[in-house]
Amino acid sequence: MKQNDRFNFELKALLSDEIEESGINLFMACEVTQHPYINGNKFYKLKYNIEEFFRTGAKTVLTFGGAYSNHIAATAAMCHEQHIESIGIIRGQELNAESNKTLSMAANHGMQLIFVNRAEYSRRNDVTYNNELKNRFENIYIIPEGGANVMGAKGSSEMVTMLEQKFDTYIIPVGTGTTLAGIANELLAQQKALGIMVHNGQKGVEDFLKQLQFQMMKNWGDKIIFSNDYTFGGYGKTTAELEKFCHAFYLKYTIKIEPVYTGKMMFAIFDLIKKGFFERGQKIVCFHTGGLQYLQ
Repeated sequence: MKQNDRFNFELKALLSDEIEESGINLFMACEVTQHPYINGNKFYKLKYNIEEFFRTGAKTVLTFGGAYSNHIAATAAMCHEQHIESIGIIRGQELNAESNKTLSMAANHGMQLIFVNRAEYSRRNDVTYNNELKNRFENIYIIPEGGANVMGAKGSSEMVTMLEQKFDTYIIPVGTGTTLAGIANELLAQQKALGIMVHNGQKGVEDFLKQLQFQMMKNWGDKIIFSNDYTFGGYGKTTAELEKFCHAFYLKYTIKIEPVYTGKMMFAIFDLIKKGFFERGQKIVCFHTGGLQYLQ
């Protein structure tokens, strides 16, 4: 797969009285042109996984996700564009292909949706379970939930290298931690990656990052910082305050954000600015991770 201009990022300066008073320079990296489903960091986490799929000669991509998974939406769309058969293992036995727009879109893009109970879904990273799936389906290539593997991190690192400017702090909302790992992998000694947790599983993310460091033969040292104060109750959870913030952000900057990932990150950034978290003079970039089908 070759990079396409529609997946490049452009920098937009975010200005406000609070930002000016803080003495920082804040930018958001947004896609030049939004793809309806393969947007934000999704392309980068899938890019090398899809290349590996073709290299192995597999027939079908199989991956995992919840009912509102941006990763399921992106994988289904990318496989459709690349003429690849796809299977999605979906958490929630009570669901069906018409349960919401994300699942309906994935089905319309040709993804075979298989709904499993939460106990079975919890086995998604088990080698034994993955082998069972390989025996059940013919010649599959498995992409972990969220594209969470070395290839996903490798692709995510390009989100740093494509930016023409260098920054003191790179900020990303954190689900699996894959994109955070890719960003940390490209940072210089004094640069930092700030991960805003969107769920309550920071320990699991930290364990996964240790695994990735070993696999990538890297040591990110103290380059990564976490904030877990802005989960709003957990993954996919939101509040009236967060929804109001996302709407106000759009009115001010004409940039759409959703409350699952980017909205939580931006709420955190503005709150941290008020609390004096960032040193004056810092140059900061945050990444819009897409997922705008949530708003449809």
